[in-house]
Amino acid sequence: MVQGFAPVENCHSTCVTIFEPQYFGGLQSLQRPFLYIRGCADHIFSEMKDRPIEVEFLHRSPICVKLQLSQIYPQVQANEIVQVCSCDKDGCNFDSINDSTTSKMNSAFIVSVFIIGFHLYLF
Repeated sequence: MVQGFAPVENCHSTCVTIFEPQYFGGLQSLQRPFLYIRGCADHIFSEMKDRPIEVEFLHRSPICVKLQLSQIYPQVQANEIVQVCSCDKDGCNFDSINDSTTSKMNSAFIVSVFIIGFHLYLF
């Protein structure tokens, strides 16, 4: 689960996770295929100048969208595509002390679907 790799933050807005693919020698790393940035949407997207409509969808329901990293962080010059997933329930940015089995299963399912979909997209 992402929770094991990225810090937990309590959010009053939608929780989001950014999945940044990690490549070595042109191949995606098998040991750690992504770097994870997790946090609250209001903080993660605070530097965006012109928010694409996809960002608004993240606030409405738990979905994943592809965005250029430079859209999220204007100071980044690369146009690398990252996957941004939202979560409106416990599971994305959630303190494990309060975690429930259902939340763990939902979060694991969302991450699994994303990883499978991403691999199908690449191949």
